[in-house]
Amino acid sequence: MSELDIFTGAVVLTDPAARAAFLDQACWANAALRARVESLLARHESADSFLEDSPADLLRDAPAAPTWRGGRKPAPDPATAPGAVIAGRYALVRLIGEGGMGAVYLAGQTEPVKRQVALKLIRAGADSRTVLARFDAERQALALMDHPNIARMYDGGLTPAGRPFFVMELVDGVPLTDYCDRHRLTVEARLALFVQVCQAVQHAHQKGIIHRDLKPSNVLVAEVDGRPTPKVIDFGVAKATERSLTDLSLSDAGAVVGTPAYMSPEQADPYSVDIDTRADVYALGVMLYELLTGSPPLGATGFDRGAFLEVLRLVREVEPPRPSTRLSTADALPSIAANRSTEPAKLAKLLRGELDWVVMKALEKDRARRYESANALAADVRRYLADEMVEARPPSRSYRLKKLVKRNKVQVLAAALIVFALVAGLAGTTVGLVEARRQAEAAESERTKAVAAATAERRAKEEADDRRRAAETNLGYARKANDILGEVFTGLDPGANYATVAEFRAALRANLGNVAAALNAADIGDPLASAGLHERLGLSLLAVGDAASARPRFEKAVALRTERLGADHPDTLKAASNLAFARKATNGPVAALPLFEDLLARRTLTLGADHPDTVTARNNLGVACQEVGQTARAAELFEAVYAQRVAALGAGHADTLATLNNLATAHATLGAYDRAVALHRKAHEASKAIRGADHVETLKLLSNLGSTLQLAGRTEEAVRVNEQVLPVRRKVIGSDHPDTLTTMANLGYGYHLQKKYDLALPLLEEALRGREAVLGKDHRDTLSGVNNLALAYSGNGQADKAVPLFERAAERMTATLGADHPDTLAAQANLASAYRQTGRVEKAIPLLERGLERQGAALGKDHPSVLTTMTGLANAYKVAGRHDKAIPLYQSALERRKAAQGDSHPDTVASIGNLGAGYAAAGRHAEAVATLEQFVAAQRKQLPPARLAALLTLVGPELGRCGRPDLHEAYLREAVATYETSEPGGWRAAGARAQLGGLLLAQKKYADAEPLLVKGYEGLKAKENEIPRASAARLPETLDRLIELFTATKKPDDVEKWRRERAKYAVPKPSATSPKEEK
Repeated sequence: MSELDIFTGAVVLTDPAARAAFLDQACWANAALRARVESLLARHESADSFLEDSPADLLRDAPAAPTWRGGRKPAPDPATAPGAVIAGRYALVRLIGEGGMGAVYLAGQTEPVKRQVALKLIRAGADSRTVLARFDAERQALALMDHPNIARMYDGGLTPAGRPFFVMELVDGVPLTDYCDRHRLTVEARLALFVQVCQAVQHAHQKGIIHRDLKPSNVLVAEVDGRPTPKVIDFGVAKATERSLTDLSLSDAGAVVGTPAYMSPEQADPYSVDIDTRADVYALGVMLYELLTGSPPLGATGFDRGAFLEVLRLVREVEPPRPSTRLSTADALPSIAANRSTEPAKLAKLLRGELDWVVMKALEKDRARRYESANALAADVRRYLADEMVEARPPSRSYRLKKLVKRNKVQVLAAALIVFALVAGLAGTTVGLVEARRQAEAAESERTKAVAAATAERRAKEEADDRRRAAETNLGYARKANDILGEVFTGLDPGANYATVAEFRAALRANLGNVAAALNAADIGDPLASAGLHERLGLSLLAVGDAASARPRFEKAVALRTERLGADHPDTLKAASNLAFARKATNGPVAALPLFEDLLARRTLTLGADHPDTVTARNNLGVACQEVGQTARAAELFEAVYAQRVAALGAGHADTLATLNNLATAHATLGAYDRAVALHRKAHEASKAIRGADHVETLKLLSNLGSTLQLAGRTEEAVRVNEQVLPVRRKVIGSDHPDTLTTMANLGYGYHLQKKYDLALPLLEEALRGREAVLGKDHRDTLSGVNNLALAYSGNGQADKAVPLFERAAERMTATLGADHPDTLAAQANLASAYRQTGRVEKAIPLLERGLERQGAALGKDHPSVLTTMTGLANAYKVAGRHDKAIPLYQSALERRKAAQGDSHPDTVASIGNLGAGYAAAGRHAEAVATLEQFVAAQRKQLPPARLAALLTLVGPELGRCGRPDLHEAYLREAVATYETSEPGGWRAAGARAQLGGLLLAQKKYADAEPLLVKGYEGLKAKENEIPRASAARLPETLDRLIELFTATKKPDDVEKWRRERAKYAVPKPSATSPKEEK
């Protein structure tokens, strides 16, 4: 602001404290500017001759640039020179920005982590109480917030000289509007970025923070992983809604806070103290206007020319043109349209209508008519993007008339005076007629009373008839509704023996579809009654798995209740919640996530944060976040819900335990397995104490514990849990109950991981048959069972059975769930792995390449499923000999897992092994040896003895092929010793002995090799029936080694003996292959 603007803004403030606060804000640390303005104010108040010189004359010769004490800029401050170190760990690199309170520097953090940060340091000498209070308030505001679209605060403190500082996330970006124009983003892309900004502002509001200076330069857009990510910065004038941000005294009384082009009308009133979150909604509306049209609604050029008070008046009173109107009169329309990658005519047409309404609702002068929250504005923008009906509407005629009167008070007053004069002239003429008319009216009164009595009697009869007809009509509506609902059971024979539950569900689903069609065509009368019918029908359709038909029912219920009750009525929000679940079932959790977010915002606003419906909405949003891979956010939501439900319902309530289960699952997904297992155990023990050990909910919690143990790699514990759950579920709810079938499948999969295929395959086959009968062949759980059975067949060496099942799972999931569903992509990855293992690697590679691209787009490049597919593609490239493509993928998967899950996570450790095997296949032996030794060292800390021994028998030969026979022999000897204590007499122990004997034979250590090979064969022969198909070649391979041994030692009788034994096996001698990678 110019000195004249500051003067005109201050002169109207008579309260000294208010004036001082305004000058603190307007002048900041420029003492010379402050002194000149105060001089003008003093002359204005103390001398009658002040008007001899106008303010413009007094300021005519004032320098444009800031002046400093002593007439020159002070020398550079050594404490902030490049290389200076703040707090012993932040090395200043360069100045990147200056403001009134202080300066922002690019700095390098040296400990405890090394990274680049932004460090904000208060100016030397800028230590007024107001400046210190604002600086502290900004620091506290940033510390309260944690959102991906808000710059995070890392640290803060005082320099040795006592100057406050704080350290923030470095946002290497450009202002929002500049980014959009430089990249020529379309209107849709701009709106998508704007929604993220709204979500950030909503987060600030939920934390009790009003920004008060939102504008494009305070929203920087940086590209994160190739995607534009807006970050809201500069909370220097933020205000708390419920609590003080600082213990220092800070008053805004009389101060105009913000940037005029973007401030709300209430901010533009120096006397207004009631500023709430809707001020930020107005600023968001200005930003949206500028994103669409290229300039703010009231035009910055007019602000530059006008005096400060006139600027504030414009903000408070002048209605801006609609965005489409602004564009139609813009000389720069061609360039504006080009920056939005469209044609001028198309751009104006695109803005006309719904976008005009949305923007103008956000820019309402009356804040009661604006969107009630940033989330509500974002929700309307999302509705526009989804081609749904927006809530914003053009203003009514009566409202436009009131605004016309307000804008033209003088003209309207003049017209009113003219009308009044005419009326007054007529009044005198009328007085003479009054007496004559009074006498006539007295006579008429008597006649009127008689007529009125007769009329009242007639009306009473008519009203009674109307009530009777209304009752008959409502009875007809009720009968019609009952007839429609009765059609649900038409043709369903309770005594019929349906072949499967799925067949009965299909019949019921068909009837419900007929009812839906009838309800659409019927007139039920009362809209609220009709809404209730639509909602109940939608719930029934959802229950039988027909979400696509349920969704229109919920949409109708929402529309009817919104019209009659309002968008924020609890009944409307209940229907909207059901619609969100239907949307999730039909379009996936990504499409439904905005609905769940909007529901939480609305329920929080209308019911309060602790209302049971709001808590349920928060829990449902957490579930949706978990399903789209936003697991950290889900865990945060579940933590809040759990605390609220413990306080309101108690630790043992069913809803509280369900939330505890959700929280445990989120921690398991994040890889915090110890925490997850502890929470699952806590939930199970609480349920067992309250409900009993055999209660269905207790069993469900115990089953979930088993699943988490399985994820943690604690397979033996998981198997024991599922072995405990399965017989109880068979007894309590029956063998064909979906929950029993789930436990059956989980236990079978655990046996598969233990390579106990004699136990795994029967269970998995039974579970699949049961799911096909109960749920149908295309149910999601059924197809998951197909996939798991295929994995077990593959592990058991039965590729002929595995590949058709993998193909079935991939095909049916694509048809029923969609090509981009996570389950579909996982099934395709498994099919590709089967192709690779059966020698059809060229069929596997295109599947994996497409799957990796789709998963990355849907889930984000660091999602665990994406990294699993990336590893599968690397394996395929390795088998195909394309090591130049395989190695970078192995390295990328390892780096991302380390960053996301930590060095000790089982997936990270598996990635180390995969990379080592990749190096070995590529002939990079030195790197392979080092990496594989690191892999084994990590597994020693995690694997039980028997599994570690199995791993050593795989890694040892790989090290031998890399030129380290010493490590090969050492690993095999350790495996033999480990098996003798962990599985004495088992076939794996015998196989390890035979493998070690074969190695010593190759080294021509015949005397050492013979007892190992003989004993190994005898052990394998004794356990022949227990050896899985995938390892069935161990016996003939050991016989081949024995024949080779006795041929080398010239013992023909022994050679003949072992050849006779070898002839019993038809399995040909296999060629050497590399060991199977750890999954």
